Amino acid sequence: MPASSAVRIVVIAAVVLPLLAGCQWWPRRPADPVPPPLPQVNLPVQRESPVVPHENLAMLIAYFVRVGNLSGAALQREIAMMDAKLHIEATAARRLCLAYLLGQAAHKAENRKRAQQLLSEVEQELYTPADYKDLARFLARDLQQYAAQRESLRAEQQQRLQLQQQLDALKDIERKISERKAMPIDGVEEPKP
Repeated sequence: MPASSAVRIVVIAAVVLPLLAGCQWWPRRPADPVPPPLPQVNLPVQRESPVVPHENLAMLIAYFVRVGNLSGAALQREIAMMDAKLHIEATAARRLCLAYLLGQAAHKAENRKRAQQLLSEVEQELYTPADYKDLARFLARDLQQYAAQRESLRAEQQQRLQLQQQLDALKDIERKISERKAMPIDGVEEPKP
């Protein structure tokens, strides 16, 4: 072994060994006094973390904007994915997301009912942040308005259909009357004035 390599090993050992030995060269700092134990308080267990609900609410609204224009198969995939996540962990945020998605497909009565049920659960849950409860009330009101508008539209369409049938019947009667006038009586044509 060359002399320069041996010198390097000795220098490295002189530096590293004291560090590994607990730095006995330097004076030790006195240990901090142990703080007294905190009094134990029994708090109710929270299912949702109350970490800045406004940020979570902003994330929810951003999600609503992102999925707001989904339709057809893409909406059904998103509903299925959120439903699976809800079965893994039923949080207020996931209930709100699934209710919003079901509200986008509210033309089906079962989707509307399930969305209303999820929103009701969020409103009634004890530890749900107030912002989430407010959002649930807003979505429930929106869903009810949508259902009322859909029912009104259905009634108007039904009324239009009935009016169209009556108009068609009147046109048919008018056509038959005009055909009767044009028909000759007993084979003799009526003189034309």
